[in-house]
Amino acid sequence: MSNIVWQPKIVYNPQDPSPYEFSVEIDLKFAKLMANSKLPQERRQRTQELGNEQIRLQGFNWPQPYNFLENSCLATEFHLGSGGVWLSMSREFRDIFSIEVNPIYYSHNVDTARHAYALMSLVHLWIEYAEILREN
Repeated sequence: MSNIVWQPKIVYNPQDPSPYEFSVEIDLKFAKLMANSKLPQERRQRTQELGNEQIRLQGFNWPQPYNFLENSCLATEFHLGSGGVWLSMSREFRDIFSIEVNPIYYSHNVDTARHAYALMSLVHLWIEYAEILREN
């Protein structure tokens, strides 16, 4: 993809001792395109397998690292399966067709740089395969 569709951002929270928490903002047009595209079961399963292969390279193992919005190609959550570490689209953005701003995903329990890197690698993989996921 030639356009920038996602951007990680540092989340600064003085009450949270973890310096590794972050958020990811994705382009609204891209999010709506993915939400409008149906994800067949066989492609969904292959995406889960590819995601698991990716995070296993970083020492994690979770059979379903992606959660999708209903039957669409829009990923709403990315999971490592290790101590509740995830990146999740904030609930106010899940009604994707009624919002006018870029959706934001927030991390949870990200305590190490390895956690952050693994979650960002899942986002990157999903974005890289977006066109293939959306194929009819």
